[in-house]
Amino acid sequence: MQDPGSTRPTTSLGDPISDHGLRRELRLLYLYLGVVGFGGALVMVTLGIWRAYLAYQNYGPALVWRWSTPSWIAAAALAVIGLVSLFILWRRQDMKIRLYANGMAYRRGGQVEVLFWRQVRAIRTSASRYLLPILGTRTRSELTLIMVGRKPVRLTGYFEDLNQLMKTVKEQIYPRLMADYVKAFRLGQPTVFGPLTLTTGGIQHGKRSIPWKKVRGIDIERGKMIILWKSNEHISRLSVPTTKIPNVEICYQFIRRLGQQP
Repeated sequence: MQDPGSTRPTTSLGDPISDHGLRRELRLLYLYLGVVGFGGALVMVTLGIWRAYLAYQNYGPALVWRWSTPSWIAAAALAVIGLVSLFILWRRQDMKIRLYANGMAYRRGGQVEVLFWRQVRAIRTSASRYLLPILGTRTRSELTLIMVGRKPVRLTGYFEDLNQLMKTVKEQIYPRLMADYVKAFRLGQPTVFGPLTLTTGGIQHGKRSIPWKKVRGIDIERGKMIILWKSNEHISRLSVPTTKIPNVEICYQFIRRLGQQP
């Protein structure tokens, strides 16, 4: 991408790490839909004119509209598809993110914005599955940076190499957040992860309190954090959607280290 420093100073961001733009397959898809949409619309317009001509020649003006209307409607629908696809391509073709050692530069609304890792107070991740005809089931991942004093920043599947992008961002942010959490926890302060509050005594979830000595395991599966704990003489499960837990990987490590593993 063009060096964001040409639009806004980025020298304080440190050395560049990687660049991520709009996924190539999405560029091709939007372009393909645009060409097919307008090409199909042109074909339908031609067909409409031909059918209108035939109707006029054989039956007079009374049936012209009836014979040609389906072609006009199809032409309009295909033109809309082509127009929307090319508009999306135009809006997103300059989507770019450059990661640096101390932050990142990205485009928002045509402007280059600068973000420092120290401004991030939490990371939220989500993944959803959806079905595409012929192609089958796909997974859509997303990472949201919760900022201090500014709007959240979303990193979506529109960006190329999203998994590596998310991995790099977490590697830059999590060590600092982990150190802050550990420091607060050692001072006896409650550590809040969305609906979960970790204290020196155990895990709080609403009105439920689970002492550390009763925690028997933790896992993340199908978008949920599963905490196993001993309730009376049997093992109970506490299930919390990971989308509700900020910094879910840090929360996982805390519980895994403090709880008793089977």
